Order: sequence, then C-alpha cells, then structure tokens
Amino acid sequence: MVAALIILVTAIFCVGFLYTRFVDRQLIRSYPARGQLTPVAGGAIHWSCVQPDTTENAKPPLILIHGLAGNLHNFAALEKRLSATYTVYCVDRPGSGHAQRLFDTDSSFEEQSRMLVEWMDKENIPPAIIVGHSMGGGIALNMALQFPHYVAGLALLCPLAAPLNIRVSGFTRWALKRAWVRLFAAKFLLSTFRKRYSQQQVSAIFAPELPHTGFASDYGGALSMHSASFFAASSDLASAQRSLYSQYQHYHAITCPVGVIYGDGDRILSHRLHMGHMQKLLPEAHYVLLEGKGHMLPITAVDECTSLIARVSDEAAQKA
Repeated sequence: MVAALIILVTAIFCVGFLYTRFVDRQLIRSYPARGQLTPVAGGAIHWSCVQPDTTENAKPPLILIHGLAGNLHNFAALEKRLSATYTVYCVDRPGSGHAQRLFDTDSSFEEQSRMLVEWMDKENIPPAIIVGHSMGGGIALNMALQFPHYVAGLALLCPLAAPLNIRVSGFTRWALKRAWVRLFAAKFLLSTFRKRYSQQQVSAIFAPELPHTGFASDYGGALSMHSASFFAASSDLASAQRSLYSQYQHYHAITCPVGVIYGDGDRILSHRLHMGHMQKLLPEAHYVLLEGKGHMLPITAVDECTSLIARVSDEAAQKA
C-alpha cells in the first residue's frame, strides 16, 4: 500500500514537472525575447530601447520598471506614447520576463537596484527618470536612496512604498523563506493551479475596472505564468517586507522631483497606506488620485500616466 502510494505521488509530480516544462516552452515560443540581454553580477537584465524621431530639446531618458510577476510588455501602450518624445528603456527586472537571476542571488530591492545601476553603467545610460509600477515603484524609490546620481526623477505608478499590513500563516512564512520550496512549487505544482487561478488574479489586478481583453497577448500577461516568473515573484515577495522596512522611513532624503499616481479603487495596494505614507515624508512631491481606477494604470490610464511623467521630466530638466 505504501509503495503504491509512493509510486502514485511520484507519478503525479513527474506529470506536473513535464507539463510545466511543456507550457514554459510554449510560452517562450509565443513570447520570445524582443530586446537585448546585458550580463550583470548575479544575472542579466533584458531590455529594449525606443528613441524619438527627433533629438531636439533632449530630455532625460525614461527607464520603465514593472511590478510583481510582470515584464516589460506591461508597458506596451505607455512605451508607444512616451517614445514620441523620450528615449524609453523598458526592462525586465532580475528573474522576470526574459531577464535572469542566479539561484543564490539576493532578491531584495537593494540588490535589484544595484543590478539595474550596473546595467545603466554598462550601457552608458545617463541619469534617468525612473518610472516604477507597483513593486517597480518600491525599487525605483530604493534606487533614488542608494544611487541618487543615477536618478533624475521618479514617476511612481501605484507604488509599493510602505510595509504591507498583512498576516500570513506560519507555514507560508516558512515556505517563503526557503528557496528550494518555492522552486519545487514552481517546477512541479504550478501547472495544477496556474490556469485555474490566472483569470481570478487578472480580474483582481484590474478591479474595479474590467480586465483588458488583450492583456495576455499584448501586454505580456501570459508570460507571467512561466514557472521562472512564478519563482522570481515568490522570491521578490519573500524579500519585499524586509526591503521596505529598511527604506520606508528615509524617503525624506530623496531630493529629485517625484510624482505619484494612484487609482482610488486599487484592490492590490491601498493608496491610503502607500501614498499617505509618502505624503508625510515627501510633501513637496506631486500626487494624483484617479477616481474609479484600479492597479493597472500603465494600461488603463495612459494619458494620466504620461502627464505625470512629463511633469516630473520637466521639473528634472529645470533642476539640471
């Protein structure tokens, strides 16, 4: 009986592994890397660059950093709009999209910031306006604190700025702290759950708005279902609270122009917590709250995000 049970469990895990591997290959074929890969210590940054037709009245370049489990395709509409005026760099954060992060590389905001700055150095990118969405906003804030000379301004779209007020079970804390558990779940168990819960997750990140019909194909939503993306996202989550606690009381030290935009219906991050905390420490920053909008503002509020970025860019140019 015990032997039969062991054989059954082993067979289930083998099927899960093979199916996960099959789906991963299908996703990579459907969404191939569209940019360049720059090796950095601890991994590699995947990135693309679009430049405007004219270089008159040159403005600081923009670097767009996506959120948890996202990728550079999340900025497709915003990138298209911004590239008429700015040089726009879109990046896959370490471990996300087509970027790479070695298994033993720290996933903290501090380390991700360092890797992004190393990429900027290697590609000779001057001080830039860092546009960060969600967790990308938390990393953008970290860059401004750790490496202020690389940051001309911050445009933060629904940023993760303060430690989250959440309670998790003891088992969840135990699992998040152990990379091998997260990797095992990604490679053997993800196939069982990803299709079942993906639509639920998409609805949540867009709510109270309806999900964009082209999110999976046009904005890289499907690529977030890759097992490597799941592992990277779980690693980011495991480090996020620690990183936020180390930085969230120091935002008053940021001296570059800052703009922040949120949707008042955001069901992923509360504007009262995150924007409210920033307003206390950075009262001189520019804040925008959009009525009836959710968390995916780079897709659903392109005009408003563009206006915020333009304001930060103009302030940075005047300050230079």
